[in-house]
Amino acid sequence: MITRRETTALVLVIGLVSLGTVGVLILTGGPTGGDTTTTTDVPPDPNARVMVSVGNTTESYNFTQLKGMDSVTGWGGYKKTTGTIVGPYTYTGVPMLSLLSSVGTVPAGYSLEVRSRDGYTTYLSRAQVEGRFEGYTPDGEDAGTINCTLLLAYYEDNAPLESGGPLRIVTMNEDGNLTDGRLWAKDVINITLIDEVEPWQLELHGIDTWNMTHDEYYSAASCAHHNREIAVGNITYSGVALWTIVAAMDCADDVHFQFNDTLATEGYDVVVFDGNGKNVTISSASMAYNYSIILAGWVNQELLTSPDWPLALVTPAGVLISNIVSMQMVLY
Repeated sequence: MITRRETTALVLVIGLVSLGTVGVLILTGGPTGGDTTTTTDVPPDPNARVMVSVGNTTESYNFTQLKGMDSVTGWGGYKKTTGTIVGPYTYTGVPMLSLLSSVGTVPAGYSLEVRSRDGYTTYLSRAQVEGRFEGYTPDGEDAGTINCTLLLAYYEDNAPLESGGPLRIVTMNEDGNLTDGRLWAKDVINITLIDEVEPWQLELHGIDTWNMTHDEYYSAASCAHHNREIAVGNITYSGVALWTIVAAMDCADDVHFQFNDTLATEGYDVVVFDGNGKNVTISSASMAYNYSIILAGWVNQELLTSPDWPLALVTPAGVLISNIVSMQMVLY
């Protein structure tokens, strides 16, 4: 079997004596989505460490301590938002439930906050921690709910992680089924058990109409490329520029949040609604590429809570509207 860490090269030298020529054919192979750049192991970072918090107890584990815990090995792979499939490869690590239980008692209701070194933040439900995910077949087709083992992985193909390490979130499935790539947090440094996060959706009514799920928002808004902060007095709000979310419904490249400049120049309004039907209107002219108008999901590095939950529209002047549930484009 060819792994991500192997390159197989077959060189056929064919002597064509009658023609006095030599032909060389090089065939290289590797798994779909893998790379063929490495033949040696990368030593683990001796300073790799993860902080795990359950209730009032926090423990710090380094690479060596994690390797000393009970581990599992199995197949894992994911599907990117672009449709690209990565894996499946074999991963080794500590099952998440075992890791949490080593710190404290896991309550009946909870969510899991996973934070990467660059600030990227993933939220996993209790069902996901226990192994129930919406998944895909190995060729990327919808598979419905699949059973997985959620893992804090430190090995890929029996060697320290080259991509996304030294520690990353992995879902293992014995049938080689896949999960969403946005759940596979890289370079994990903090794992925190928090109060249960109620799932929510942001209704987007524009040229494209669809519902952005809470994990899609948190994934985009915590990404280092998109994340923006605004200070209002001694309070810091964090989220994503309003125009970035509008880019998900303006008929440009929704996957990469590419903003539709032509449409913005022609002009339209974005009407932002809260859960009670109140609204605020922002013009495309004032919104386009303006990082001073953000759709915030965090305040002082904590998720928004009621009555502002789940989202607030914030400028340096203050909160314009909160408890946001939908947005609508109104063309001129």
